[in-house]
Amino acid sequence: MRSEEQIVERLISGSKSYACGGFIESLNGFQQQEIYTNLYFDRIKRKLEHIHNTLHRYNNDWAQTSYYMLLRSLDVGRNRPCFERLADVLPLKVIQRECISAENVESLLLGASGLIYLFSDNEYIRQVKNRYYFALHKHQLNPMTLEEWNLSRISPGKHPVLRLSQVAKFISLDRLNIRVFTKCASIQDIEALFRLEANNYWSDAIMAKTSIFTPPQYIGYDKSHLLGINFIIPLQLAYAEYTGNETIRDIAFNLLQDIKAENNHYIRSWASYGVRVKNALESQALIQLATEYCQKQRCDECPVGQKIIKASK
Repeated sequence: MRSEEQIVERLISGSKSYACGGFIESLNGFQQQEIYTNLYFDRIKRKLEHIHNTLHRYNNDWAQTSYYMLLRSLDVGRNRPCFERLADVLPLKVIQRECISAENVESLLLGASGLIYLFSDNEYIRQVKNRYYFALHKHQLNPMTLEEWNLSRISPGKHPVLRLSQVAKFISLDRLNIRVFTKCASIQDIEALFRLEANNYWSDAIMAKTSIFTPPQYIGYDKSHLLGINFIIPLQLAYAEYTGNETIRDIAFNLLQDIKAENNHYIRSWASYGVRVKNALESQALIQLATEYCQKQRCDECPVGQKIIKASK
């Protein structure tokens, strides 16, 4: 019989390749669900703490907190810090004071982000800049610079300019509202909420810069599902916790189990061991397992590792 130290050592040796996937696949459905649920609560606890800290930083302003969370959810990679910084550089209350049209909101977002300087001057760009400069001086904004953004090797359809154009439409349609989010109870609600078209001008301008076919102007279904997982559901759960509303909490967990599982390199790695995931709760759980336990070699603390140790004994 192997000692616990030997078992943990063996687990750590295979942790970077997610070798415990074979063990997960061998468990029955009830055992798997128990692990997934524990891992998801582990993951969402950290997300809710971040939302509540953000809410506190914004003096319990749910609108500004939602705005910040939406912007940070647009990119999970290199430009996430830029989107987060934009939320502070251009507060939502400034946008609301100047919000006459989607074009106005767009001008503020592209100007304050510095992304407007990606494009050469013409009549349209000058109009955008003039709208932005008016707000810049009126509200004494401290804008970002274009150099802060990482725009190399970026897919045209994920370009920050297009994302901000879509956000401008979202805000101008008054969809940035915690009460709107708490009423999202189905995949169809999520898809309809984010079915937004970017301004044609920016789509054509990005295409001209990249020499690639016209990028999609709409937020696609896959991206809207990711926004549901990473933006809507965490906000629903945070608001349910804040207000003590169990109905909203139930809506969030039902929605999480209705949205299909994510398809990323973590999930594909688990799938190589035969692990199949049915919904977003399970894929989020496996992402938590990979990023917080396997990659950090915390096998002795991991709910899967603990089961393996117990089974080996």
